[in-house]
Amino acid sequence: MNTHAHHRWFDRGMGAGSPNIRCLVEEGVALVDRYEDDTEARQRRRKARDEANHRTMVEAVISNLAHTVLLPDTGKRAVLIGKPRLPRTRYDYPAFGDTFPTVLKSLEGIGWLTFHLSPGWGEASAIEPTDRIRAKVHEAGIGLHDLRRDAGETVLFSRKERQGKEPEAFRREWIDYPETAQSTALRGQMESLNAFLDKADLRLEGEIAQTVDLHQRQSRRYFIDRNSSPCLDQGGRMFGNWWSNLPKVHRNGIRIDGEPVVELDFSSMFVRLAYGSLSLQAPEGDLYDLPGFSGHRRAAKLIMNCRLFDEHHRRRWPKVSTPDELMPPGMTMPKVERAILTLHPDLAPCLGNGMGYRLMCTESTILMEVLMEMKTKGIVGLGLHDGLMVPRSRAPEVERIMGDVSQAVTSIRIPVH
Repeated sequence: MNTHAHHRWFDRGMGAGSPNIRCLVEEGVALVDRYEDDTEARQRRRKARDEANHRTMVEAVISNLAHTVLLPDTGKRAVLIGKPRLPRTRYDYPAFGDTFPTVLKSLEGIGWLTFHLSPGWGEASAIEPTDRIRAKVHEAGIGLHDLRRDAGETVLFSRKERQGKEPEAFRREWIDYPETAQSTALRGQMESLNAFLDKADLRLEGEIAQTVDLHQRQSRRYFIDRNSSPCLDQGGRMFGNWWSNLPKVHRNGIRIDGEPVVELDFSSMFVRLAYGSLSLQAPEGDLYDLPGFSGHRRAAKLIMNCRLFDEHHRRRWPKVSTPDELMPPGMTMPKVERAILTLHPDLAPCLGNGMGYRLMCTESTILMEVLMEMKTKGIVGLGLHDGLMVPRSRAPEVERIMGDVSQAVTSIRIPVH
């Protein structure tokens, strides 16, 4: 199965959200029908259900093509064309079946897209809008606000299976978990929050705004299976919305209700949650001030969090993204371990057993409860894993909410900065 793409993924939940683009979809459906008749690609009339699914697929493809015209990125959209897996799961869009590749071929036949077959195993195929549909999108005055976005399943559960020795060499397998009172409640929360944020006044200033779809506000919670049992107690962070991937340097351009935003983060979240899991209060002072790490705080934070996620005794320093995360000169992994236990002797039971995934679930639960409490007060917040962005004028109120919720969930009040 293709799992890798160089382009933004095709969104099967995207559709026409206004008369402007619905007219374009109707034109596309009519041209595809004529193309099928002319090429004798279809021998008999579709059944009512098949016709509805066909129209849904055509609408989704045209909507994705319009989105690509309006937000070019690489100019293409990655798409999977393999046979649908059976049995179907909660992650599948029911309308998409065996005839999806035929829909793409027909839209290529009428000159609205160019199809690029996968260049090799492990990489997705791609579709690209042609000049013909580019002109139609611009002539119709279609904008990003004309597109409808269906988040689909908002509570996702998966496991990773390694496919090689490289750190990135793994395949994600989506697990169709059984419905429970917990999953229903989690989904209800997510859909309620998405509906609230969909109506919020969110803007982005600066040139970066030309490359961001500000209407992509649908979030999903991603849980992780590590024990071969569908239990939603690992992971749970939110992804999918436009601010999740916005580089930090551009966040000061975000406006909520016309106001600049302030970032509020829980202080040393994972370390404090680890203490809380042992019914202990974290010590005073900087929790990342490890012996031998003076001037290397980011490195200390990195290794502390790695040790909470590790499922084994670590022999090597983790792969880093910036120089200030490198191991300090003169340190070795045995010295690093001793430094951690010197500052945090009580956390010895928490290191090397994969506890971090459960702590992540607690973290995401706290953030979700904070956002839901803010929603009841009419305060818009944009979640960022261990913190959030809020309108500057509401920051003091939100800081109190964050403290109250963290204490209610964990019995410890986590500082906010």
